[in-house]
Amino acid sequence: MSNKLNNNELKAIGLTDSQLLQTAGKLAKSLIKAKKYTKERILELYRDIAKDPDKYTESDVFGDLARELKAKKPLLKKAQQVAQGYELKTQPAAYQVFGSEQIEKGAIEQMDTAAKLPVSVAGALMPDAHTGYGLPIGGVLATNAN
Repeated sequence: MSNKLNNNELKAIGLTDSQLLQTAGKLAKSLIKAKKYTKERILELYRDIAKDPDKYTESDVFGDLARELKAKKPLLKKAQQVAQGYELKTQPAAYQVFGSEQIEKGAIEQMDTAAKLPVSVAGALMPDAHTGYGLPIGGVLATNAN
């Protein structure tokens, strides 16, 4: 198991905003490097901070992250509500895969999800595709604006 936290691990606990990811990542890196916390302990604390940032706003170590999360939480909640307002298709729109043996499994899963969006029409994954924030880097998605 790697000692580095990656963005997917942080997103899974609710830290989806790019600035939050950057703040949380830098903090985790410094704490792991200083051998103050293990990766597992940081993830545990981050989960708790994501649930209740008020408990940590006065913390010398996690206060900045907690305050930043608290300030963005209403915006994140609204974004989640909007995202949850759409029903995905049961089958993804057709898309071509070029060089599938070189593409990360996570990128293919991400493309499958994106291709299920109601606006998705077609797509493609290039041989260098890898996991991105919503659509794989190296992925192309054609959409219908209607």
